[in-house]
Amino acid sequence: MSSSKISFTKITTESNNRIPDISDEVDVQAVLLDCPAAVNGDGVFGRTPMVLSSCPKCKMSHARTKTITRPSVVTWGLVVVGGLVFWPLCWIPLVLDAMKQTKHYCQQCNQLVGEVEALKDCCVTEMS
Repeated sequence: MSSSKISFTKITTESNNRIPDISDEVDVQAVLLDCPAAVNGDGVFGRTPMVLSSCPKCKMSHARTKTITRPSVVTWGLVVVGGLVFWPLCWIPLVLDAMKQTKHYCQQCNQLVGEVEALKDCCVTEMS
């Protein structure tokens, strides 16, 4: 599998990294995995990592979260209900992130800073 290359300009917040030139080649997969999320000013956590203005635990400014998404009691309840209704599709809640619990941890201090419960955002059509 060949790796696609693109040219772009990226502004970094880390002091030890230089700002790449427009002519720098960057691996597309690395950009997708390392792209910082936008700051969510209203304090609502989503299913993806985000950048907080400051960590409520360690007070680090511009703290990025890491997320862990796992099945919760609600998820397993949906699996059981799905098994009773139509057993060949009972596994669906285990693969959909909206049906699992997502916890946000500060990357600096590894403390829990927020979470999204299972089914909390499954029917949201537009974020305001």
